[in-house]
Amino acid sequence: MSDVNRVVAAAKDCGAPCRSMGHAYVDGVCRDCKQQDSVTPVLTPSYEPYYSDGTVTIYHGDCRDVLPTLSNVGLIVTSPPYNLGRSLDDTPTEVTHNRGRPWGGTLRFVDGYAEHSDDMPIADYRRWQLDTLRACWAALNDTGAIFYNHKPRVQRGRVLLPTAFVPDEAILRQVIIWDRIEKGMAFVPQAYNTGHEWILLLAKPAFRLKSRSASAASDIWRIRPERDGRGHPCPFPLGIPAMAIQTAEFSGSVLDPFMGSGTTLRAAKDAGVSAVGIEISERYCEIAAQRMGQEVLAI
Repeated sequence: MSDVNRVVAAAKDCGAPCRSMGHAYVDGVCRDCKQQDSVTPVLTPSYEPYYSDGTVTIYHGDCRDVLPTLSNVGLIVTSPPYNLGRSLDDTPTEVTHNRGRPWGGTLRFVDGYAEHSDDMPIADYRRWQLDTLRACWAALNDTGAIFYNHKPRVQRGRVLLPTAFVPDEAILRQVIIWDRIEKGMAFVPQAYNTGHEWILLLAKPAFRLKSRSASAASDIWRIRPERDGRGHPCPFPLGIPAMAIQTAEFSGSVLDPFMGSGTTLRAAKDAGVSAVGIEISERYCEIAAQRMGQEVLAI
């Protein structure tokens, strides 16, 4: 690890109501009045932060291990690896690449993301996503919601929808369409070019939007893909977590269990909201930590 703002001071500003009194907390409990912090997730001491600055905390590890230690999460905005290195017939993508793309087009990201190869057997990948979303759902508070970005994949004449990864206990409230504005990367005779992705809104019954104008944002979000990867092969655009944070009514922290280069955390920090990121790659943890140190200049 480098020394970029490594792990945090022992105490930092507490959540309401303690913050207004200038109190501080340690491990989620107010040091002065012993009240449980109502804003920051409660963490067991088993995981030390890779980075923290009082607003954002980053954990280097497998999200399936870290998620059970979190609670009081208000909003989860995430986009997992899509398993693009494996075709729906469970063969490596590079084997079917030339067979299925006679009209050309490039297939990026088949080499994976740092420590993750992105070519899991389909059954294993589905189980991984189900387990992760199940743990995310358990970490939400009673008014929380998950914005889960994934995409329909058409291969070999059939489609795999992101709803296949939603566990039974989670409540699918709505499917939001992310209109990428630009065309997709593949052109095949079996299907139309894909110019959109899905954002599944999994919401607790008490989840609400902030206002009428928030609802007017509609279920189609027109946002261009991110061009500055910051060392990550496929970051999603800042506009997606920013839109979720701006329109959702929530208490507690924002969480991204597949943090990558820290886009969700950056959006939360820009909005003045506490955030937690989990990432299995130390290289991406370092990129995100550097990104959190970049202050936004007021215009």
